[in-house]
Amino acid sequence: VPMILGSLRPSEQLGIVCASKPSLDAATLAAAGVAPDSPLVVYGLEESEEFRTSILEGKGWMDNAKVEAEVVGTAVRLARENPRVRALLLECSDMPPYAKSVQDATGLPVWDFVTLIDWIYEGVVKREFKGFM
Repeated sequence: VPMILGSLRPSEQLGIVCASKPSLDAATLAAAGVAPDSPLVVYGLEESEEFRTSILEGKGWMDNAKVEAEVVGTAVRLARENPRVRALLLECSDMPPYAKSVQDATGLPVWDFVTLIDWIYEGVVKREFKGFM
């Protein structure tokens, strides 16, 4: 969150789509290094039927298309209702498969834990540059 916020203007907000908004409380955010006055808008999927039953309650199977629609729909609603949101973070480890769909639907930059893993990997395992300068 702090890295993404650093890429935004002071007047802009970061939208977070999380598994459960009540679980992403001030103490959890503080433990992740997020200042209490950070410009965040948080929407949760705890009320989304398929996401809740398959992921939060672990019913044993999942309708992927329904979960994707719920994640994308929540992100679109968050962006539409909060025009100062200029980037999105998908908090839950079950959301990266939908990041491209979220970005296509919102037109916003989208981060998730895979983005962070890729960034760290690229710093540790450099590839030879092949291109033009």
